[in-house]
Amino acid sequence: METKLLLSSHAGKRANQRNLSYSDIVFIREHGCKVSNAGVVFRQLRRDRIPAQMPGNHRCWQLVGSTVVLCPTCESFVITVYRDEAAFCKDRKKHKYNWKRQASCCPHCGSHHQAA
Repeated sequence: METKLLLSSHAGKRANQRNLSYSDIVFIREHGCKVSNAGVVFRQLRRDRIPAQMPGNHRCWQLVGSTVVLCPTCESFVITVYRDEAAFCKDRKKHKYNWKRQASCCPHCGSHHQAA
């Protein structure tokens, strides 16, 4: 299932810095573990979520630990990406933020979300 994702300028910049292509981001979104917290959706690719038919030398194995932060409403707007596996544990424990501060609007669906 190929889903069209819209990347924020920040996400595009971070993806370039972390050597993540658009297809890598789509793969993480489709196969990553989903956690909704702090007004956004986190998708992290874990080793146990990679399809069994993937060969051992496939690019997806290098993506283990990568996280994509998405708009909570449409899950088609990428806010940011990072590759720190330990940070996902912190993200699962994040507290909800005040929606009146630093809220931005998703250009894809028009909903407001909290910056992660």
